[in-house]
Amino acid sequence: MASDTKVIALYIDFENIEIGLQKQHKTKFQIEPIINTLSELGVVRVRKAYADWVVNKDYRESLLNYGIELIEKPSLNTEGKNGADIKLTIDAVETAITNPNINTFAIVSGDSDFLSLIQKLRENGKYVIILSGEAFTSKLIIKNCDEFISYELIANIRKSEHQEETSLQKDLSHAIDLLKDALRLLEDEGNKLDYSGIKTKMLQIDPTFTEKKIGFSSFGNFIKSVSENKQLEIEIIPIDGVPYVRSNLNDDDEGFETRPPSKKEWKVIFDAIHVFFTEGKGKKSEGNPWILISYLKTRRDVGLLQISNKSIRDAIQLLIDKEIIQRKKGSGPSPLHRPDSFENRKKDFLNNLK
Repeated sequence: MASDTKVIALYIDFENIEIGLQKQHKTKFQIEPIINTLSELGVVRVRKAYADWVVNKDYRESLLNYGIELIEKPSLNTEGKNGADIKLTIDAVETAITNPNINTFAIVSGDSDFLSLIQKLRENGKYVIILSGEAFTSKLIIKNCDEFISYELIANIRKSEHQEETSLQKDLSHAIDLLKDALRLLEDEGNKLDYSGIKTKMLQIDPTFTEKKIGFSSFGNFIKSVSENKQLEIEIIPIDGVPYVRSNLNDDDEGFETRPPSKKEWKVIFDAIHVFFTEGKGKKSEGNPWILISYLKTRRDVGLLQISNKSIRDAIQLLIDKEIIQRKKGSGPSPLHRPDSFENRKKDFLNNLK
């Protein structure tokens, strides 16, 4: 099994979501959309639901058919309250401690009482998904989880046509703003702009994001639509069959000059190139051109360079054209490397500058 595969433990606070759905949407709880959604994300190893199963006997068969272990917590008072949240929390923490292979916890509940559990699981390196109804889930736990999945969305609980159109426009606008923020942050951090990294960053900013909410079957289709419709100035570049995003969103050139570097600035650029190749050697990011640009922007930010972002990119391209640095074979912004003749070519280049 791949190291990045989600191995999921599912815990259902049954009466919380069942009562919420009845009150907000006059509909019954279904387990199938939850299992289908989580199975797309990874492998569901633990499946437990907590409730008074005498009171909720009509749901027993459907849950058992999906391998859900029914944990009995009889009602403690006339309002139907039970100790499910306490038992669920104890079991989840025990699983986190005794089963290190479980890396993802999916909690089906909108109850803010689970905030401490969410925080404890995340402190221990677990990825936490909250899956519940948007209309009755605590905003506090949404902000503190890694990912929020709307039950209404996966169970296809529809709004009125007018509500859907208004909501779609609002959600699409929010998603594009979120994408812009994620790209800017990733560029500032010098990280590569692949689809997985971009979506992870978007979820870190807003755990409620999902491309399905705005009508896209995949994250790649969302990015492609944004690019093709010019909703952001981005371009999709395939490298060895993997799509990356090229973005100029961080091109804030106020106060900098668009011109060729001076001889002094070329020396700064070559020093940065040396550090770039030395520090990147043996890493997955070795030779990543976006990281080299980040190195140069950092030197610009501290006053060592006075040229614009465009001039930085043009300088790198000039060195590639002169084969002082080279691209490895591949399309788009393929990884960079230094040829054996790098030092001699660099010396000749600097000597020929005026």
